[in-house]
Amino acid sequence: MPGTFLFRGFTNWEGEVGVGQNPGLTAGALDTFDFNCRGGCPVVDLEKECIRDPNTGQCEGDIEITITNSSANLADAPATMCTVTDTLDPDGAPINIPLTCTSAMQGVVDPVAGFDIPVDDVVTCMGDTGPLAGTTVDEASVDCEGINDEPPGCIYDDTDRATCACDVDNFKCYAAKFPPRERFRKQRVDIVDQFGTATVLAVRPTEICNPVDKNGEGIEDPEAHLMCYKVRKLLPRGRSGRWAIRGTDQFGSEELRVSRHREICLPALKNCVPDDTVDPPVTCDLDALEQRLAHLQCYLGRTERGTPALTPIAGLSLEDQFESQSYDARKASLWCNPLFQKNAEQFTPPQWSDPLPFPVPGTETPSQDVHYKCYDIGDSDNQDRFRGRTVEIEDQFHPNGQTVRAGRPTRLCEPAVKQLLN
Repeated sequence: MPGTFLFRGFTNWEGEVGVGQNPGLTAGALDTFDFNCRGGCPVVDLEKECIRDPNTGQCEGDIEITITNSSANLADAPATMCTVTDTLDPDGAPINIPLTCTSAMQGVVDPVAGFDIPVDDVVTCMGDTGPLAGTTVDEASVDCEGINDEPPGCIYDDTDRATCACDVDNFKCYAAKFPPRERFRKQRVDIVDQFGTATVLAVRPTEICNPVDKNGEGIEDPEAHLMCYKVRKLLPRGRSGRWAIRGTDQFGSEELRVSRHREICLPALKNCVPDDTVDPPVTCDLDALEQRLAHLQCYLGRTERGTPALTPIAGLSLEDQFESQSYDARKASLWCNPLFQKNAEQFTPPQWSDPLPFPVPGTETPSQDVHYKCYDIGDSDNQDRFRGRTVEIEDQFHPNGQTVRAGRPTRLCEPAVKQLLN
């Protein structure tokens, strides 16, 4: 089945927040956290207003906490058993402020015992701190246990962190090129991943990757595609590093020697037409897609010499938006790390849930971020060969669209866990 991963983000707010009419009080910014994922997930936002005297550090008067679970942010399931806390810390003595919470859909709810937040509900919590001496640290948080839906779903745990668990798809890749007379404009890209910082030059398109239903496991996010480009490393000068890793996915574990920057893969839309009549709705929003699907830096990844390679997997049933055929996964060819930063843009990659969806051997600490291990694939039998398809894609290199010719199938990319061995 597709693997389960997490989006992480901090819910705590610290500092001066609020709007007041009393002299000497200043307005600050609202702290907002949200998580966008698909397939039975709430998307919970928390905002807080508090009046604070900038001279004494006292938080005076009412505080107001607003919690929403909005379909405008792609929420499509309720958050359940949510508790709300607001803590002041005057002189090192934490105080929980009593809160009164009211739901627009349900009326009065209990922030201590817990309550559900249906999609598009708005919950407002009020509290009166009274004057508090000394410098204070103010933290507001919401903690939800689960959803009223079948997995995959969102689970919120801890008071300072929220996690959103959804399924992540496999991808089937096809050779890609632009039409004649349409040349790719080379792109210089600064990247940061778990192997370090580098500057690469994207020189041409290589592959377009569709989400694929493997052996009847289904497709979680049919809107999500990858567009991949061959890269050359510019900086730091010299040969790329070499890393010994253990890569584990649904097929098993093997030791890999990873080297050479080969491709950069960007979240992409393909022939996208908005459709709100399906579940989940198709929005064709590239920015929203980039919050659900990682940007990837892919390296040459080969089985380490002297170590056992995985046995080729024969007769995989692969059904995607181009074809439904059987293929053999033959050998590992690429290892893809999620990017933490691309140029000035920073990312929080999807993360695996705990426990992992498959066993991971060894004592080395497994990665929390979702990686991809890509296998060369070939026809499983004498079947009709894919004859190619012309599509229109959108990605960060081509936000206004670009025609792409998809050719022969090349790889199957599986969500994977990485353990560093050197």
